[in-house]
This record gives sequence, C-alpha cells and structure tokens, in this order.
Amino acid sequence: LKALSGSGERSWTAELYHSDQAGACIGTHTDFEDVYTIQLFGDKHWCIDPPSLPRLRQLLSEGKMRSELPYDSWLQESGQSIPFLAPRTILMQPGDVLALPAYAMHRVEAGSGQQSCVSCNASINQISRWQQFVEDAAQTP
Repeated sequence: LKALSGSGERSWTAELYHSDQAGACIGTHTDFEDVYTIQLFGDKHWCIDPPSLPRLRQLLSEGKMRSELPYDSWLQESGQSIPFLAPRTILMQPGDVLALPAYAMHRVEAGSGQQSCVSCNASINQISRWQQFVEDAAQTP
C-alpha cells in the first residue's frame, strides 16, 4: 500500500467498520474501487453481483441508484428495488478475507449471531493505478 500512495493522490484507503446491532446494513451499492476486506469479529452476510458498467449506467439513468460523492460509490435510491441478476452469497466469519472487484453491486448485512461485528477494508483506486501504468509505459523506450 505504501507504493500506491507515492503519487500524492488518494489511490487507496483503509476503513474499519463496526456494526453494533444484528441486521445493520447501508443498502445495495457499488464501489469505484477494488475492495479487500477481512472480517475481524462477528459475522457479515454478503450478496454480490458480478461487475457490470452497462448495468450501473442503466440503474443510474432509471433513477434507481445515485452517486455518493466524494466517496466514489453509487447507492440504491430510497424506495427503489434493485434485483441481483446472478447473486453470490457469502457468510464472512472472523479471519475470512474477501476481494471484491470495482463496480460489483453488493449488499452487506451484519450477522444475526452476534450483537456486534467488526471488519477492516483496504480499497484500491484502480483508475489512478492504470493511469500511472500508461504513463510509465509511454516513457519506456
């Protein structure tokens, strides 16, 4: 991660999520970044669809999702129903690690077995990484 922060841009972030009640959820959303998460305490239920930029564009144009700036996320609009097309469900327990690609629509809910759960995420902005790759390639003889 240190190499990712050399440009001075925000190319990665780390977040610690604590849910203090079973069933806590921020709703269906899509992230702009690749997300790597480790479950530290308690459990979480994930529902994940494969990444699809055309579907994201469609949901945005239909008003079913909205952009959440400056966090580079798109959230489900209140009152809108967004079905998962090819859902994969995962139960994350302490010690489990999950890699979630950018633009994969997902919903995460704190498990019902514990009153509290904690996870840690590292999010990597791949747009800036690809831009740097292209710039470096252009300078290589």
